[in-house]
Amino acid sequence: MIEISVNDALCSFIELPFEFDLISGEYDNGFRFTLINCKRVGMRGLISEGRTVFSYYSRYMIKGIKYDKKDDLVFSSIYYSLSNIIEWGEISGYKVGDNFDITLNKNTTKTIYSSTDGLTIKYGVNYSMIPCTSFDLLKSEIKLNQTGVISVESRDASKDLDYFTDTINKIRHLVELCTLQRVQVSDIIAFSDEYYDEYNGNRSPRSISILCSKEEVNEEIHRAFSKHKWITLTELMQYNSIEVFLKKYDLLKPIIESYIEMIYSQHLSSVRAFLNIVQALETYHSRFITNDLVEFKNRIDILLHDCPEENKANYRMYLLANSKKLITLESRIADLLLAEFKTIFEIGDITRVDFPNVIAQTRNYYTHYDERIKEKARVLTLEELSLYNNTLLTILEHYILTELGFDDINLIREKLKERWGDISTALSIKKAAKDKHR
Repeated sequence: MIEISVNDALCSFIELPFEFDLISGEYDNGFRFTLINCKRVGMRGLISEGRTVFSYYSRYMIKGIKYDKKDDLVFSSIYYSLSNIIEWGEISGYKVGDNFDITLNKNTTKTIYSSTDGLTIKYGVNYSMIPCTSFDLLKSEIKLNQTGVISVESRDASKDLDYFTDTINKIRHLVELCTLQRVQVSDIIAFSDEYYDEYNGNRSPRSISILCSKEEVNEEIHRAFSKHKWITLTELMQYNSIEVFLKKYDLLKPIIESYIEMIYSQHLSSVRAFLNIVQALETYHSRFITNDLVEFKNRIDILLHDCPEENKANYRMYLLANSKKLITLESRIADLLLAEFKTIFEIGDITRVDFPNVIAQTRNYYTHYDERIKEKARVLTLEELSLYNNTLLTILEHYILTELGFDDINLIREKLKERWGDISTALSIKKAAKDKHR
């Protein structure tokens, strides 16, 4: 936060801009700073003092450097320390020896993406040192800390801060999708060709500390999601998923955002989660399969080309549902559930014929709360939503993993079963519990 004082007690509301790309300054003690992406959050008139104070909130603050204009804000690389990614990255700063002794691990960095246009992304671990003297051991508590770090490097030319921010946000969203945990930036260290130290004729890049605003993290959500298995960095690299994700990010973005909201929200109801998941499924189908009714009908013809003639009419009716002028949600769910006959999704006690309609009608009901919908079709209850949300997440993640290059259907099935469970098993346990207490 920064406050700018204007010597006018009755200052105009538009005396200063509502936003500043950059505000730089210097304290009396010589400390320099640069604030980036400043937005006005308040204004108050101090009549007795004859001045007006404008308050601005800043997204970033660069410590120790006073930039005169935004064009000067260019960097060669930026290192981002991220929370909750150590287990995902599967690299530790320490090793355990044969005699259970702990030593430092020297191999703590690996390149996870490199493009032809000069972008390199690396994953590494920063860690605290192991006690090396007997004096270091004379403490009641000895702690070892390690933090996962994503470095974004521009090999060919320096880039502005937005370039690095855009890249790290994409990677952060991918990690959140994989870990089902909120990932936050804790520290930012940048390097620029313009700032360096020189020793004996050799240049050493000087680290530039960038402070960023942070939001509170809901640890309860972390604990609730952490019971699920993760998609690790090793698996992503095995299927070249990071490169694929970056290329498809613009298409995936609204789907990922609907998904990520479930992780970020502190008080998300089963209804809100259901609406988010269904919206993500609908968006996926429209963006990655088709949003054109004529194309959809052609797709159906191709899907059913080798289907027995006696079944074609039923499948066509099932897939088209009520799609007459546009592709309905029911048709999209039916198409996703059919999965081109490549896999079978476990959907509990709802028949495959009825499932798309039940999901569509449930979405309509919880969107409009029109009780007449319940009279015409089955609508999932709040208790059922808590179970079927996992089923819908399984379907959604199946397609996301497919888009990210995972091509082993059996592996995907096992991975998703570990993450979201089996609804048939959940329903059986629920039924047994009810029978026991009758």
